[in-house]
Amino acid sequence: MRTLKPKNWLEFQHYKSRNPPWIKLHKNLLDDFDFQCLPVASRALAPCLWLLASEHPTGEIDARPESIAFRLRMSIKDVNAGLAPLIESGFFLILADCTQGASAMLAERKQLASESLSETETETETEREAEREREAEREAETTRSPLSKQSIQLQEIQDAWNDMATTCSVKRSATWGTGTTRRKAALARIKDGWWRENWRAAMAVVATDKFCNGDNDRGWLANIEWFVRPETALKMIEGGYDGKDQDRSDKAPPGADDWMYVEGVPE
Repeated sequence: MRTLKPKNWLEFQHYKSRNPPWIKLHKNLLDDFDFQCLPVASRALAPCLWLLASEHPTGEIDARPESIAFRLRMSIKDVNAGLAPLIESGFFLILADCTQGASAMLAERKQLASESLSETETETETEREAEREREAEREAETTRSPLSKQSIQLQEIQDAWNDMATTCSVKRSATWGTGTTRRKAALARIKDGWWRENWRAAMAVVATDKFCNGDNDRGWLANIEWFVRPETALKMIEGGYDGKDQDRSDKAPPGADDWMYVEGVPE
């Protein structure tokens, strides 16, 4: 029988005897970017599945939708709708015959998600395979968490910029993109402790700085690419551009990257 198991279950649920009256629910789940991106139905189903998993020594439960639907007093349709994204995102693992190769296991997991966990007979994996699985889960969690945190920080900066853009004349930001220069620059800034502590204050100055809002000889408007330049936040904290000498060449200085140069902004 195919079984379903929560990711990292043995690491986060420490019981000497199973079927406890309660389970651990970690607060950092609120800041798990991948979990919060799941559909509402999946986020609602997950805690119920964790409760079912607590009834078994290894945290494994019957993966058949009809079995889950009976225990949770839900319709099979609602179970399938919530369960498939949880499997696709890796929050729950399908345990099958341990003799299968890694590619076959991955293909089976995708097939199960697309077919809403149709029933087939398989053997449970050995304890050795379970240990390798736990090690892989811990490694994946280690590499995933920093990326999730960075994505949250980037989204926070972009949301704050676009909220500011509704109250002044700066240009809105559509997206950071993937592998773009603006994204790389922003990632470099959020690694700087001083920048993380002061970017909001700098952005507040941008909102009221006349030069940044088009009151200059070229009608230039501040944008988020300019804001994540290395020197921008400090210049804003020191008072912005209003009242300073606004003359500069129409061309970027030799060796400057195009994206780093914003026409009409004084050094």
